[in-house]
Amino acid sequence: MKNLKIPMILIIFFFAASCLFAKSSEKTELETYAETHKKEYKHALKITKECSSRFKSAGFTNERFALAIVFPEIMRYSEFQDSIEANTTEIMYTLGKDSLICSIGYFQMKPSFASHMEMLIAKDENMQKKYAKINFYGKDDTRDSRYERIKRLRDVDYQILYLEAFIESCEKKFNLAGKPVDYKIKIISTAYNTGFSNTLEMLEERAKNCTYPEGKNNKKSKWHYWKLSSDAYKIISPTTGQPFRRQSE
Repeated sequence: MKNLKIPMILIIFFFAASCLFAKSSEKTELETYAETHKKEYKHALKITKECSSRFKSAGFTNERFALAIVFPEIMRYSEFQDSIEANTTEIMYTLGKDSLICSIGYFQMKPSFASHMEMLIAKDENMQKKYAKINFYGKDDTRDSRYERIKRLRDVDYQILYLEAFIESCEKKFNLAGKPVDYKIKIISTAYNTGFSNTLEMLEERAKNCTYPEGKNNKKSKWHYWKLSSDAYKIISPTTGQPFRRQSE
């Protein structure tokens, strides 16, 4: 029996090593997306690098986490398309035509999202001070207030404030303090993708669906939104907030 112990140990070792190697060689969802969408991926890396310093200028130190949350949206972003949609949205939203509104900017935000964040800020005294530049109580009952909101959304520095307010609101609503980073990314990115009004249970359920890039129940949607965010977090430097390792170029 003693002679059988060494081979058994070796078998266990090689089995464990092979499992480890197989796991490490598996491609992430972001890598598989980047393989077929190289242009969008490279452009997103460039924008992420550009935005990272703006978070610090605004007084935030969580740019790595924040940029990971919106990285799928940044990959969607097209400067040409955004210019057309932003101009159309400015006209339609100012006139009160909410059904014709498009997402705007690097982080693909809608005016209704910004208005909701403003209302949440107005209810929290600490957030009122922290986000004073966007503390407008969510008012959208006049053309002027709507026009001003569109102007803010076309400025990335304002989008950063709305994004940070969103992240903070999610952490409070879903009691995410002290939770693992990957779980926070899962919940917050899913909320960003599907809606802040969802319950925690709904977000956990919706995170199971492949909704990127065309939404649920679409054959083109082969990726989980939150997994793309999670993968992005792993390639953004924790010290500079900039991408430090490119995938599938």
